[in-house]
Amino acid sequence: MLPGQDLSFTIETDVTDFSMEGISLNAVPLAIHMEKPDTSELDGQIDDLQDGAQELDDGAKELAAGAQELNSGAAAVASGAASLVAGANTLSGGAAGLAGGTSELSSGLSLLAGQSAALQSGAGTIFDSLLSAANTQLENLLTRTGLSYTPMTRENYAAVLADVQQQIGGAALKAATEEARAKVTAEVTAAVQVQVEQQATRAARAQAEAEVRKQEQPIRDGVTAAIREQVKASITEEQIFSAAYENVCTQPGAENMTEEEKRGAAAALAASEREALLETVTDTAMVSPEVQQQIDTQVENEVQKQVDAVMAMPETQAAIQQQIDGQMVSDEVQGLIAMNIESAMAGDAVQSEIAAAVEQATGADSALIKPLNTLATQLTGFDAFYQGLLQYTNGVDSATRAASQVADGTARLQAGAAQVSGGAASLQQGSRSLTDGAARLAGGSSELAEGTGELRGRTSDMDSQLNDKIDELIDGFTGADYEICSFASEKNTQVDAVQFVMTTPAIEEAEARRAPAQEAQTLSLWQRLLALFQ
Repeated sequence: MLPGQDLSFTIETDVTDFSMEGISLNAVPLAIHMEKPDTSELDGQIDDLQDGAQELDDGAKELAAGAQELNSGAAAVASGAASLVAGANTLSGGAAGLAGGTSELSSGLSLLAGQSAALQSGAGTIFDSLLSAANTQLENLLTRTGLSYTPMTRENYAAVLADVQQQIGGAALKAATEEARAKVTAEVTAAVQVQVEQQATRAARAQAEAEVRKQEQPIRDGVTAAIREQVKASITEEQIFSAAYENVCTQPGAENMTEEEKRGAAAALAASEREALLETVTDTAMVSPEVQQQIDTQVENEVQKQVDAVMAMPETQAAIQQQIDGQMVSDEVQGLIAMNIESAMAGDAVQSEIAAAVEQATGADSALIKPLNTLATQLTGFDAFYQGLLQYTNGVDSATRAASQVADGTARLQAGAAQVSGGAASLQQGSRSLTDGAARLAGGSSELAEGTGELRGRTSDMDSQLNDKIDELIDGFTGADYEICSFASEKNTQVDAVQFVMTTPAIEEAEARRAPAQEAQTLSLWQRLLALFQ
């Protein structure tokens, strides 16, 4: 009997003189080793089933989506078929009207084509007469200018007038450029000469200053002597007394003198040694920074004064002018002048002046350009008319030829429109059937997608469900989750295997049960020990 299961059974037999000992029942936990069966092949089949369910579900979903698109497209086809029927009917009616109109158009164009040659001939005669008068006018206009020209024809009149205008513009541009260059040359030469004069003057002054500074020490001595006299004259009596007082204070024993004695001695010394004290005070003042700065300033002024005198001498000015004249004709200065002239000529200001002069000489209102512009306008206008006439007559001829082709085409169009109308009606009927079928397909594919989705969900974990069921069955046989309950005494704490032992009563023969009981035999200790092993 397995754990967790109940069992009830009865043994019956027909016996005579039967006896047996009691039956002992021992309850112990079931210990059976059962290995989990090999399910790898079954797992592979389940994997194939799962993959197939997924593919079936994906395909069903794609089928449902495609069916929805087909349903939408069928509705669009039905709508388009209805529009096509209406359009085909309209086309058929219009084709009939077009056939009648093209016949009338062909007749009218034939009449116009008969006049094309006369129109072209007359326009050509007028154009030639206009060119002859224009050539005479151009010849009279250019006689006084000396410019050359080529007689104008229908083909070259525009090029001839453009060439004459270019010649006039070139002459005006040349004159304006030459005038601007002369002006720029004078301005650049004057500016360079100023720079050369400044450079020559600076060089001459530097040389003159160098010669004057050779005599700077005598100049400084004279300036120093003059300033000393000025300083000496500015010394006051108080300054002389102060010098005498300082002299008394530095003498030995001055520390024992009273202030009144010191001042008295200083007054006596100032009276007796006044000249000497005056020189001393003057010497002290001369070495002060203020006096030295005054000396330096007057010396520099005197030097520059003498340099100015040298620069003003006629021979110095003559030497400077000679230096200037030599520099102006040198290759270096002439190259600088040429470079500056070209730079100025390329500048925006000079180019604007040249352009303004050319515009004034060749403007639309000038004496030469205005008649040329008038000629160009007249000839261009008539040429446009003549070319347009040619295009018109050629177009009439082409339209006449095409009109008959259009008439044939409209007849075929009318027949084809009737066929289109019939085909459109058939298409409309078929589109209705297509719409009904597409709607049923969309509904069925949606139901199929729902079913395959459910199949996919139920088979997604079939492998784990199978393994769980096998484990559950094995646990039922082995009693893995059966909790042992002992019926032994609570005092016996060492029970870990036997739950209980039960013995049934023995079955004895009737005589044996009626036999008298034997008297109890008294045994010795030794006999009882031996009985244990018998």
